[in-house]
This record gives sequence, C-alpha cells and structure tokens, in this order.
Amino acid sequence: MVFDASLGLVAAALISYFGIDLFRRFSLKRNWVDVPNERSSHQVATPRGGGLVVATVCLVGYSILGLLAPAGFSLGYIIGATLVAAVSWLDDVYSIAFGWRLLVHFAAAALIVATCGYWQVVYLPTIGEISFGAWGSFITVIWIVWVINAYNFMDGIDGIAVIQALVAAAAWVVIASQSGAAVFFFFFLVLFGSCLGFLFHNWSPARIFMGDVGSAFLGFTFAAAPLILTRESVFQASLFPILAVLILWPFLFDTVLTIFRRLLKGKRIWSAHRDHLYQGLVIAGHKHSRVSIIYGLLAAISSLSAILLFSSGPDIAPYLISFVLFLTLVFAAFVFWSTRSNGQEEPTKAFGSDNV
Repeated sequence: MVFDASLGLVAAALISYFGIDLFRRFSLKRNWVDVPNERSSHQVATPRGGGLVVATVCLVGYSILGLLAPAGFSLGYIIGATLVAAVSWLDDVYSIAFGWRLLVHFAAAALIVATCGYWQVVYLPTIGEISFGAWGSFITVIWIVWVINAYNFMDGIDGIAVIQALVAAAAWVVIASQSGAAVFFFFFLVLFGSCLGFLFHNWSPARIFMGDVGSAFLGFTFAAAPLILTRESVFQASLFPILAVLILWPFLFDTVLTIFRRLLKGKRIWSAHRDHLYQGLVIAGHKHSRVSIIYGLLAAISSLSAILLFSSGPDIAPYLISFVLFLTLVFAAFVFWSTRSNGQEEPTKAFGSDNV
C-alpha cells in the first residue's frame, strides 16, 4: 500500500507539473492572461487558469479509484466538482456573471447532499453533540457554497491557495489513514501530489495563476471532504464538521473577519476592497512568499489540531481550539498593528472576481 501511495503521489505531481507547463505555454499563445490593472498584486501579464490541470488530474484520478473500489466512490462529487470547475473556467476565460456561478455552486452542493448525506449530528466543543435534523441539509449546502467562495476570496497572492491546499490535503490523508478510508486516502494523496506540481509554477513570482477554476474546485473539494469520507467511514463522524473547519481555519477566519469588518463599515462585501488580513501583511511590506508561508504555518497548526482531535477524541477539543483561537488573535493583532504602522493600502480581489 505504501508503494502504491507513493507511486500515485509522484505520478500526480509529475503529470501536473508538466501539464501546467504545457498549459502555460498554450495560454500565452491564446493570450489567456491576467493583465495587471490598478487592483492587481502582480506587475506582469500572467497566464491564469492553471487550476484546470489540477482539477482534471484529480477528477480523473478519483474516477479511476471509483472503478477499482465503487463502494467508496461518490458520483455526486464528480458531477458537482466538474460543474464548479467548468463554470469557473468559463469565468476565467469569458467572465460569467456571479449570479450564474452561484447558481452552479448551489446545484453542486445539492448534489453532494443528495448523494452523500448531510450534517445531522455535529459535535461542538463544551456543548457536546447536537442534532440539526432536517435543517442539516440546508446548513450543509450553505457551508459548501460558502467555502467555495471563501477559498476564491483568498486566492489573491502567489502561493497562498496552493500552500493551504497542500496542508489540507495532507491532514485529510492522515485522518483517512486512521479511519481506514482507502478511496478517500488515495484521492487526497493524488490531490496533494497535483498541488505540489502546481506549486513550482505558482510560487512567487508566479508564472501562472490557478484562476477561479482552481480555487473554486479546491474549495468545493475541501468543503465536501467530510461528507465524502462518510461513504467509507462513520467513525467519530460527528467530529467531521469541526475537523473541516480547523483544516481550513486560516482561510475561513480571514474571510469571515473581512466580511464582518466591511459590514460594520457599511460597505458592500462583493466590491473590490483592501481588507483581508493576508493583504494587510503585503501592505506592511512582506513578500508574497513570506505571507504564504505564514498562512501555511497557521494552517499546519490548526490542521495538526484537527488530527489530534480525531485521534484523541472530543475531550481535548476545548484545549486545542482555545490554543488555535489564541494564536489566531495574536496573528490578527499583529496584522492590524503592522498595517496601521505602515499606513498604506494594497488592493485585493472582489467577491467572486478573478485573481488579482
């Protein structure tokens, strides 16, 4: 199994690496590039949509796994992920109205819920297990749609989205190995390898952007992960939602905080703005690579907390979550202090917009 896992990881990494290089050259010939403007964080016209290769490698890999072990396969995920990737790719190339993309996001989320179920009983620290009942389906759909767009919001500087993806995929691989979910394990190993191949092209200064096709696909996949896992294992399934939140914590926290700050200021959350924490670090003079590494470290800490929670049980949840929250608040305070000390602003991406 170890040999098969290593082979799958290496194959996904190599196929993605060379596939993205070919796609980048093709994009330059077709002029599929992101031209810098007043809202951009890059200075040179750069190809976008490299996430199409990542999505293709992952979906083909998952389909092959489904043929080998159909019991752990989710047709709803394949169809939903394909829809999300397709509409996002069209948006990268032709610019699709956000309302149409949102409609597809809801349709994809509904497919997952219809085929994999929804969150019915969820563990909450210090409270215990609570039952959502029929409301669980609605909450689950909103969760998936929110994560798709949250991940898209955060894909604004070189490397940040793919670093988060690598950490998240690694965390789910460990959790899958502990729960005995073979298809899920190999799929997220393929996802890890594919993102690793993409990282070499996207590290600062990026030679290609993943585009909405990449960020939306990854957001959908990580949002659906706890539901896909239940097809093979229901061991401590009530913990799956909180594991999903912890694994994506830096991105989710940044997005939620930014939305609340803009609402308090009476500003529209879907318009172009400069309020994300990661952008605040860039404003303060930190390089894209350094900011991406900082977010990667935060993701590694919160993801390690998720792994410890799954392996040790809910009794330690309050302590782990308190630790993660403490580090998060320290990080946010540092960003606010750095930004105010610098006194400058740099633009980030708008709600549902292209990469900047």
